[in-house]
Amino acid sequence: MKKILNLSGILAGTLAGIMFSLAGTLAAGEISVTNIRIADNTATVEINNVIEIKDIEIDGKKVVFPYYKSSSGKIYTQITFLTDESRKIVETAVLNNKNTPKAIKKINYKITEMSPSGKEGTVKGFAAVVFNGVFEVQCKVMESSRTKGEYWIAWPARAPEKGEKGWKDQVAITNPKVKRIVEDSLIKKYKSGGSSGVSKNTDVNIEIINKTLIEPLTVTAVSFKDRKDETGLIGLASVDLNYSFRINDIKVYSKLGQTLIEMPKYVSSSGSEYDQIRIFDSILRKKIKAAIETRTPSQIKSQRLGYVITNFEKNKWGGSIKYKGAVTLNDAVEIQFKIIDGKTYDAFVAWPSLQEKGEYVDKIFPCNKEVKKVIESTLKKRYYEED
Repeated sequence: MKKILNLSGILAGTLAGIMFSLAGTLAAGEISVTNIRIADNTATVEINNVIEIKDIEIDGKKVVFPYYKSSSGKIYTQITFLTDESRKIVETAVLNNKNTPKAIKKINYKITEMSPSGKEGTVKGFAAVVFNGVFEVQCKVMESSRTKGEYWIAWPARAPEKGEKGWKDQVAITNPKVKRIVEDSLIKKYKSGGSSGVSKNTDVNIEIINKTLIEPLTVTAVSFKDRKDETGLIGLASVDLNYSFRINDIKVYSKLGQTLIEMPKYVSSSGSEYDQIRIFDSILRKKIKAAIETRTPSQIKSQRLGYVITNFEKNKWGGSIKYKGAVTLNDAVEIQFKIIDGKTYDAFVAWPSLQEKGEYVDKIFPCNKEVKKVIESTLKKRYYEED
């Protein structure tokens, strides 16, 4: 898989004949088209007897998957295939009007995006879920217009066309039990204020440069949660740098009338601590501290990001962790990463995370889709060239 791996293992059960795991590992491309209907050059397919994708357009030998077109004319994809193999499986079924020969009835999922909308209205959050590690579906967390604090999940849908009534689903989870579990997880994630994977920064275009860039990093977003203990801890903060990378769980202390901040660290089973991020620029450290103290981002916000691989070492101990390294941003911040690869999933980039309640939670990660795509592609290209 490219995006997900639960190192704590698979939590699996049987739901209506479907093998289901909350965030496990399956072979990349382990999906099948278990049902297909075609009418007027438009197809509807069911994936693994669980997820239905509608409004698939057939244009000769070209297959166009459902998308959303905004009033301004901007196109947003509703689903994204993360491997060429998974896309080909569905395209082949559609073009041949035949189910996949070998039906697969396994499904797992991972919430890879959760971010608040930041606007008034019933749309409260934007989210994305990756199924079986190979295709991602966008969705929204909605608040009931009748009952405040009651939430539901809106999966991709389109406005009605002439002669139709009501919005038409483009993606739907057809198995009721799977639907309930996935949607309950999404709502719980939203209520907890947690974020995972990519942030919804679709309106922010980042200039990404694969070289050292001597330009300032700025704090483009900041949040704070009260959390007090006897050590002087007063809260946990999160900041975004240049709309590109998010640092979660920054510990904030108040000691002798001064505010101190501590970046997230990795703590081994023996209790040893290791840095996962290093800030070279003292001015940036002051910016982060000021943003946390005032709960206000930098007044001037940069949208330029330069990155270089500053460390890339093969893991001599073997196992699924193949390489360890670091990426430096704008010559100011160095962030650790790992390349993980195995027999049952494709190589992917693991950014600093921490296991909490049996699940790995992101601590430092690219929070912009394009930044994530560009940098991770560079890292995986380096891995394939050296391995």
